[in-house]
Amino acid sequence: MLQDKVRTDAFKAALDEVVADGSTVIDMGTGTGILALFAAQAGASAVHAIEYTSIVDRAKQIAAENGLADRITFHQGDAQELAKTLEVKADVIVSEWLGYFVFSDGMWPAVVECRERCMNPGGVLVPSAVDLFLAPLDDRDASGPNYWNTTPYGFDLTALMQDELRYTQIRVVKPEGLLAEPQRVQQIDCATAGPVLSTDVTAEFTCSRDGELNAFCGHFTAQLSPSVVLDTAPGLPDTHWQQQVFAIQPVPVRKGDRITLRFRGIEAPYDNRLVRMFLEGSVRGPDGTRSFQSTYDQ
Repeated sequence: MLQDKVRTDAFKAALDEVVADGSTVIDMGTGTGILALFAAQAGASAVHAIEYTSIVDRAKQIAAENGLADRITFHQGDAQELAKTLEVKADVIVSEWLGYFVFSDGMWPAVVECRERCMNPGGVLVPSAVDLFLAPLDDRDASGPNYWNTTPYGFDLTALMQDELRYTQIRVVKPEGLLAEPQRVQQIDCATAGPVLSTDVTAEFTCSRDGELNAFCGHFTAQLSPSVVLDTAPGLPDTHWQQQVFAIQPVPVRKGDRITLRFRGIEAPYDNRLVRMFLEGSVRGPDGTRSFQSTYDQ
């Protein structure tokens, strides 16, 4: 995570913008403590850094060795439970809770708990808003599901494609693979959103070229502060989030065809920290209408 310079520099720039001298800051999921260090460096007089794992001991050591132990207080434990008893009112709450395609890390409910109990009126959340995007994709990457069509080791392994379609992939998507401009499929206002990030939306796309619709590409933007946006779109500097690829059964498309997509995300029935997602829709063109649908666990 520290080596993700795009991500880390963006959070630093945001904290430099929103943390005023004398601010009280809560950093949820502090890990190595880097965001807590940035907040103290930006002028916070008190930083409360929350971390579940034992890496908090190393974070304490790092804070001390950098002369910031007097301004950073570390709290080890479950963030959602700690938020219920933490007697702190924060001017800024920062949390890098963003999972792959936003949903996957399961930290958001704890952020909401902290926001409701620990943020001063007029306080600032970092990030303050997150937008999710999807775009139709002609996926020719040999590391994707198309691999099973290449006769690996001289064998027909296309039967494995069915299993591939149940899961998403995290990898870099080249923008030239997109069949249409991305559409925003969800907006999250971090100041008002509830603890469950379910979604059920529709989007429409017009194919910009002939090709094969065999996946959708997901990415997101996060408004970290008024002038700092973290963007994970294809073609931009790479982050550890890269892009999320949702494979579907291939559908031939032509330039001008209309793609209608319904995207749903619900809490996974086997783990409330994870998400089950559904993509279903159709391609409408001169040759008629062809449908597709897939379910993914993440």
